[in-house]
Amino acid sequence: MVKAFFFLPIFVFLSMCESDDQDYDCSFVSCQANFNKLYIEVLDNDSGTNVFASAIYDKGDIALHGSETTTFEINNELDKQLLVISDSIWETGKFEYTLNIGETNALKLVLDLERSGGKGCCSNRLFLKTLNVDGNLNDMEATLPIFTIHVN
Repeated sequence: MVKAFFFLPIFVFLSMCESDDQDYDCSFVSCQANFNKLYIEVLDNDSGTNVFASAIYDKGDIALHGSETTTFEINNELDKQLLVISDSIWETGKFEYTLNIGETNALKLVLDLERSGGKGCCSNRLFLKTLNVDGNLNDMEATLPIFTIHVN
Protein backbone atom coordinates (compact mmCIF):
# COMPACT_ATOMS: atom_id res chain seq x y z
CA MET A 1 0.00 0.00 0.00
CA VAL A 2 2.85 2.37 0.85
CA LYS A 3 4.42 1.62 -2.54
CA ALA A 4 1.18 2.63 -4.30
CA PHE A 5 1.15 6.01 -2.55
CA PHE A 6 4.81 6.49 -3.45
CA PHE A 7 4.34 5.77 -7.17
CA LEU A 8 0.97 7.53 -7.57
CA PRO A 9 2.39 11.12 -7.49
CA ILE A 10 5.15 10.12 -9.91
CA PHE A 11 2.61 8.61 -12.30
CA VAL A 12 0.40 11.74 -12.13
CA PHE A 13 3.41 14.01 -12.71
CA LEU A 14 4.61 12.02 -15.73
CA SER A 15 1.15 11.88 -17.29
CA MET A 16 1.02 15.68 -17.30
CA CYS A 17 4.15 16.03 -19.44
CA GLU A 18 3.74 16.81 -23.13
CA SER A 19 5.21 14.52 -25.71
CA ASP A 20 6.97 15.75 -28.86
CA ASP A 21 5.24 12.94 -30.75
CA GLN A 22 1.78 14.21 -29.87
CA ASP A 23 -0.82 14.06 -32.64
CA TYR A 24 -2.82 17.27 -32.83
CA ASP A 25 -6.47 17.32 -33.83
CA CYS A 26 -6.43 20.17 -36.34
CA SER A 27 -9.82 19.50 -37.89
CA PHE A 28 -11.36 22.66 -36.36
CA VAL A 29 -8.35 24.95 -36.79
CA SER A 30 -8.06 27.48 -39.61
CA CYS A 31 -4.43 28.28 -40.33
CA GLN A 32 -2.90 30.80 -42.68
CA ALA A 33 -1.80 28.97 -45.82
CA ASN A 34 1.81 28.55 -46.82
CA PHE A 35 3.16 31.44 -48.85
CA ASN A 36 2.84 30.48 -52.52
CA LYS A 37 1.93 33.66 -54.42
CA LEU A 38 3.25 37.20 -54.53
CA TYR A 39 0.61 39.83 -55.37
CA ILE A 40 1.78 43.10 -56.95
CA GLU A 41 -0.33 46.08 -57.93
CA VAL A 42 1.47 48.02 -60.65
CA LEU A 43 0.58 51.72 -60.79
CA ASP A 44 1.49 54.39 -63.34
CA ASN A 45 3.89 57.00 -61.90
CA ASP A 46 2.07 59.95 -63.43
CA SER A 47 -1.62 59.11 -63.09
CA GLY A 48 -1.55 56.61 -60.21
CA THR A 49 -3.84 54.26 -62.13
CA ASN A 50 -3.45 50.51 -62.30
CA VAL A 51 -1.52 49.83 -65.54
CA PHE A 52 -3.36 46.56 -66.20
CA ALA A 53 -6.86 47.90 -65.55
CA SER A 54 -6.22 50.91 -67.79
CA ALA A 55 -4.57 48.75 -70.50
CA ILE A 56 -1.26 50.63 -70.42
CA TYR A 57 0.47 47.25 -70.13
CA ASP A 58 -0.71 43.66 -70.51
CA LYS A 59 0.78 40.21 -69.91
CA GLY A 60 2.77 40.41 -73.16
CA ASP A 61 4.66 43.44 -71.80
CA ILE A 62 6.00 41.50 -68.81
CA ALA A 63 9.14 39.38 -68.52
CA LEU A 64 10.27 37.69 -65.32
CA HIS A 65 13.76 36.19 -64.93
CA GLY A 66 15.38 34.35 -62.05
CA SER A 67 14.09 30.79 -62.06
CA GLU A 68 12.90 28.37 -64.73
CA THR A 69 9.95 27.40 -62.52
CA THR A 70 8.61 30.94 -62.05
CA THR A 71 5.17 31.71 -63.43
CA PHE A 72 3.10 34.87 -63.52
CA GLU A 73 -0.36 35.96 -64.53
CA ILE A 74 -2.61 38.98 -64.27
CA ASN A 75 -5.65 38.27 -62.11
CA ASN A 76 -8.52 40.23 -60.65
CA GLU A 77 -8.08 39.83 -56.89
CA LEU A 78 -10.01 41.95 -54.40
CA ASP A 79 -11.33 44.09 -57.26
CA LYS A 80 -7.82 44.97 -58.44
CA GLN A 81 -5.90 43.83 -61.49
CA LEU A 82 -2.78 42.32 -59.94
CA LEU A 83 0.39 40.71 -61.18
CA VAL A 84 0.52 37.33 -59.43
CA ILE A 85 3.93 35.64 -59.25
CA SER A 86 4.58 32.09 -58.05
CA ASP A 87 7.49 29.67 -58.07
CA SER A 88 7.33 25.95 -57.29
CA ILE A 89 10.81 25.98 -55.71
CA TRP A 90 9.95 28.47 -52.96
CA GLU A 91 11.23 27.24 -49.63
CA THR A 92 13.22 28.99 -46.91
CA GLY A 93 15.91 31.37 -48.13
CA LYS A 94 16.33 34.30 -50.51
CA PHE A 95 15.05 34.34 -54.08
CA GLU A 96 16.03 37.00 -56.62
CA TYR A 97 14.11 37.94 -59.74
CA THR A 98 14.25 40.63 -62.40
CA LEU A 99 10.85 41.93 -63.39
CA ASN A 100 10.62 43.84 -66.68
CA ILE A 101 7.44 45.78 -67.38
CA GLY A 102 7.45 47.42 -70.78
CA GLU A 103 10.75 48.56 -72.26
CA THR A 104 11.81 51.02 -69.55
CA ASN A 105 10.97 49.34 -66.22
CA ALA A 106 13.42 46.76 -64.86
CA LEU A 107 12.95 45.96 -61.18
CA LYS A 108 15.00 43.69 -58.94
CA LEU A 109 12.82 41.67 -56.54
CA VAL A 110 14.36 39.87 -53.56
CA LEU A 111 12.08 37.66 -51.48
CA ASP A 112 13.22 36.34 -48.10
CA LEU A 113 11.13 33.33 -47.06
CA GLU A 114 11.11 31.65 -43.66
CA ARG A 115 9.15 29.00 -41.78
CA SER A 116 7.13 29.83 -38.69
CA GLY A 117 8.53 26.96 -36.62
CA GLY A 118 6.86 25.79 -33.46
CA LYS A 119 4.60 22.83 -32.82
CA GLY A 120 0.93 22.23 -33.31
CA CYS A 121 -1.64 22.73 -36.01
CA CYS A 122 -0.40 25.99 -37.53
CA SER A 123 3.31 25.37 -37.16
CA ASN A 124 6.05 25.30 -39.76
CA ARG A 125 4.24 27.50 -42.29
CA LEU A 126 6.20 29.16 -45.09
CA PHE A 127 5.85 32.96 -44.99
CA LEU A 128 7.34 36.01 -46.68
CA LYS A 129 9.62 37.70 -44.18
CA THR A 130 10.73 40.58 -46.41
CA LEU A 131 10.37 41.80 -49.96
CA ASN A 132 12.88 44.22 -51.43
CA VAL A 133 12.13 46.01 -54.68
CA ASP A 134 15.26 47.68 -56.06
CA GLY A 135 16.74 47.71 -52.56
CA ASN A 136 13.66 49.22 -50.88
CA LEU A 137 12.02 47.18 -48.14
CA ASN A 138 8.25 46.84 -48.61
CA ASP A 139 5.73 46.67 -45.77
CA MET A 140 3.66 43.54 -45.28
CA GLU A 141 -0.12 43.43 -44.86
CA ALA A 142 -1.60 40.91 -42.44
CA THR A 143 -3.77 38.71 -44.65
CA LEU A 144 -3.19 38.87 -48.39
CA PRO A 145 0.02 40.83 -48.91
CA ILE A 146 -0.43 43.11 -51.91
CA PHE A 147 2.64 45.12 -52.78
CA THR A 148 2.47 48.29 -54.83
CA ILE A 149 5.12 49.35 -57.33
CA HIS A 150 5.18 52.40 -59.59
CA VAL A 151 6.35 52.33 -63.21
CA ASN A 152 6.73 54.77 -66.10
